[in-house]
Amino acid sequence: RINALSSFVDKEANVYALGSILLTATWGSYQPFKDHRDLLCNPVTNVPIVVWTVGHIASAWFLKRGVPEKQAAVTVIPLSNMLGAQTSRLLGGLAIPPIKSTDDPVNAVRAIKWQSTKLSDEPELFGDIYDAHDIFANKSELPPYLIEDLKKDDLVLLECKIICYKVKDANNKW
Repeated sequence: RINALSSFVDKEANVYALGSILLTATWGSYQPFKDHRDLLCNPVTNVPIVVWTVGHIASAWFLKRGVPEKQAAVTVIPLSNMLGAQTSRLLGGLAIPPIKSTDDPVNAVRAIKWQSTKLSDEPELFGDIYDAHDIFANKSELPPYLIEDLKKDDLVLLECKIICYKVKDANNKW
């Protein structure tokens, strides 16, 4: 099952495992009501690509003193060092301006999610975590998994979209 998830591709749903991302993927374009300029997209459809990463949790941050933080963060180490290095090169090359690859032996994938909405200052705990330990199915068919039960080194499938990383210039501007 891990091998199947690690190489998963569903072109119709625009879902790709980390090592199988479209080679032609690029930053999306602006269209009225569909501004995808900062999202990695299928260049033919301008639809954001959903990326699956299978790996072990290096760190997870959702709560501070039992209260939801404004941002949640999960860092996952892909199962393959080569895949981690490939991911670093891919994302570094897509950054604006491009970031040179490092020789860091640990190439982690870090996902960040706002736990607060634009309409509220109060963070709401991220709840889109599901237990696929016994069976992998549609999210609606899976039992929920409590954030508090996530631990370092847990094996997870992280689903996310890739957002363009912009480096500040010499004047500290984006």
